[in-house]
Amino acid sequence: MMLFTAFGWYSQDWVCMHFSQHWFGQSGSTSHPSSFQKRPWRVETSGFGKDLSSESVGDYLAEELFIPKMDRRESVHFLVKRRFMNTQLYQDNFSHMTPAWSRIFNFVADRAEGAYIYTEDGKKLLDFTSGIGVTNTGHCHPKVVEAIRGKAGLFLHAQANIVIHKPMLQLIEELRKIVPPSIDSFYFANSGAEALENAVKIAKAATGRQNIIVFNGSFHGRTHATMALTTSKTGYRTGFGPLPSGIYVSPFPYAFNMHMTEEQASEYALGQLEYLLASQTAPKDTAAILIESVLGEGGYIVPPTSFMKGLREICDKHGIMLIFDEVQSGFGRTGKWFALEHFGVVPDIITCCISF
Repeated sequence: MMLFTAFGWYSQDWVCMHFSQHWFGQSGSTSHPSSFQKRPWRVETSGFGKDLSSESVGDYLAEELFIPKMDRRESVHFLVKRRFMNTQLYQDNFSHMTPAWSRIFNFVADRAEGAYIYTEDGKKLLDFTSGIGVTNTGHCHPKVVEAIRGKAGLFLHAQANIVIHKPMLQLIEELRKIVPPSIDSFYFANSGAEALENAVKIAKAATGRQNIIVFNGSFHGRTHATMALTTSKTGYRTGFGPLPSGIYVSPFPYAFNMHMTEEQASEYALGQLEYLLASQTAPKDTAAILIESVLGEGGYIVPPTSFMKGLREICDKHGIMLIFDEVQSGFGRTGKWFALEHFGVVPDIITCCISF
């Protein structure tokens, strides 16, 4: 027996929807939607319910829901999209948009404000993504909009290696108030991936060494170099090899997956890191150890404090630079300006982006 549940279509009239159906597979067979015996659906919304026959539920789904449902036993995704796209602009141009970015929704956004996105056809959608962690103050916060408009009227583009301009100096002044005192130099780039690539370049230039150590489950970007640093899944790498060399992968202390306590996982991962330095990339060849302060795509896992302190000790022992990737975890997303503050460990380089 399986229960498909969908939450969340939000409009002016409906606050929340709970949607479910029970399907029973054939005895002893692998369950699949095509082999399920259809039963009537019951749709519960705020204040009233509605019964649908199995014949009409498909039409109802196509018309009213656009969120994915998962068969948890088979991990098969079933996607139903609401028919938002009827504009000529969409019909003429969407097919020419690169398929490099996949998406589960097919609405066209007209504007956004606070926690909501408004579509071309007037729907109001509650945005749980925040631009993948970008708009921490909500969409189009009045103070942010006012600041952008003000600066746009003063300078549209001031190339950093040509012009010294006030906003950059003001930003440095504000950053110096929140970063550890030893972080005393600032480099500005266009994206998280570019920040990571430059962090690696800086580490190599500063140490005169060529190798980088990353951890299982890491995500550091999708450019050619950061793909090589990323180990969260093969989808980012497949078909793009050979990738840059000199990158070595060490176990992340994921205690739950390891069936260990946090301290046991920490001790094991630090031991494996020492083994990596003895067997594959010698300390004299290793420029930096790069880690997300909170593992992102690899499962949103907080590493043990003892592990982060151990990394600092190993780096200090061998003259290796320690880089904390705070692109996703930085700027208030863990309750502090930087996630590294929870560990009491200061890296040599911090990378940040997104909500920054």
